[in-house]
Amino acid sequence: MYKPKDIVDPSTPYPGDKVIITEGAFEGFQAIFTEPDGEARSMLLLNLINKEIKHSVKNTEFRKL
Repeated sequence: MYKPKDIVDPSTPYPGDKVIITEGAFEGFQAIFTEPDGEARSMLLLNLINKEIKHSVKNTEFRKL
Protein backbone atom coordinates (compact mmCIF):
# COMPACT_ATOMS: atom_id res chain seq x y z
CA MET A 1 0.00 0.00 0.00
CA TYR A 2 1.34 3.42 -0.98
CA LYS A 3 1.79 5.73 2.01
CA PRO A 4 2.88 9.39 1.72
CA LYS A 5 5.05 9.04 4.86
CA ASP A 6 7.40 6.84 2.76
CA ILE A 7 8.25 9.82 0.51
CA VAL A 8 11.57 11.52 1.25
CA ASP A 9 12.10 13.58 -1.93
CA PRO A 10 9.97 16.78 -2.04
CA SER A 11 9.70 16.53 -5.84
CA THR A 12 7.94 13.16 -5.53
CA PRO A 13 4.20 13.66 -6.03
CA TYR A 14 1.52 12.71 -3.51
CA PRO A 15 -1.86 11.33 -4.62
CA GLY A 16 -3.93 14.27 -5.85
CA ASP A 17 -0.92 16.41 -6.88
CA LYS A 18 -0.97 18.05 -10.30
CA VAL A 19 1.78 16.94 -12.67
CA ILE A 20 2.76 17.73 -16.24
CA ILE A 21 3.69 15.05 -18.75
CA THR A 22 7.07 15.91 -20.29
CA GLU A 23 7.51 13.14 -22.88
CA GLY A 24 5.50 10.80 -25.06
CA ALA A 25 2.12 11.04 -26.77
CA PHE A 26 0.63 13.17 -23.97
CA GLU A 27 3.56 15.62 -23.71
CA GLY A 28 2.37 18.98 -22.37
CA PHE A 29 -0.81 17.59 -20.81
CA GLN A 30 -1.54 18.24 -17.15
CA ALA A 31 -2.71 15.28 -15.09
CA ILE A 32 -3.32 14.25 -11.49
CA PHE A 33 -1.00 11.76 -9.82
CA THR A 34 -3.04 8.89 -8.39
CA GLU A 35 -0.60 6.15 -7.33
CA PRO A 36 2.64 4.32 -8.18
CA ASP A 37 2.36 1.49 -10.71
CA GLY A 38 5.33 -0.67 -9.80
CA GLU A 39 8.92 0.57 -9.45
CA ALA A 40 9.26 2.60 -12.66
CA ARG A 41 5.73 3.76 -13.54
CA SER A 42 2.84 5.72 -12.03
CA MET A 43 -0.88 6.00 -12.66
CA LEU A 44 -2.02 9.46 -13.75
CA LEU A 45 -5.57 10.73 -14.22
CA LEU A 46 -5.98 12.63 -17.49
CA ASN A 47 -9.01 14.62 -18.59
CA LEU A 48 -9.46 14.09 -22.34
CA ILE A 49 -12.51 15.52 -24.08
CA ASN A 50 -14.37 15.80 -20.75
CA LYS A 51 -13.67 12.16 -19.89
CA GLU A 52 -11.30 11.13 -17.09
CA ILE A 53 -8.87 8.39 -18.09
CA LYS A 54 -6.33 6.57 -15.88
CA HIS A 55 -3.06 6.05 -17.75
CA SER A 56 0.21 4.40 -16.70
CA VAL A 57 3.25 6.60 -17.43
CA LYS A 58 6.99 6.10 -16.85
CA ASN A 59 8.17 8.05 -13.81
CA THR A 60 10.75 9.83 -15.99
CA GLU A 61 8.04 11.18 -18.32
CA PHE A 62 6.30 13.56 -15.90
CA ARG A 63 7.10 16.02 -13.14
CA LYS A 64 5.23 17.58 -10.25
CA LEU A 65 3.89 21.10 -10.79
